[in-house]
Amino acid sequence: MHRSFEDDLDKLRTRVIRMGSIVEEQVEFAFRALIEGNTELAKLVMERDEKVDKLDMKIDKQCQKIFALHQPVASDLRLLLVALKINNEL
Repeated sequence: MHRSFEDDLDKLRTRVIRMGSIVEEQVEFAFRALIEGNTELAKLVMERDEKVDKLDMKIDKQCQKIFALHQPVASDLRLLLVALKINNEL
């Protein structure tokens, strides 16, 4: 049971980091598209937004699963709360 909990936390960390990387790239592309007037790059940003939305839902579901199955406390609970907050902001 404990290994599954650690695996779930690792998967959550990985997803949050991946989402942060994608959003960072999206912001960079959006600024470049705006500054350069590059409509193709702007279209790419809009198309990839769906990927961010799907990852957002996966992170939410992963957090719900961990809350429901493992009842985290202390630092693990803080990790989940921070992941939800970051996910919401991104």
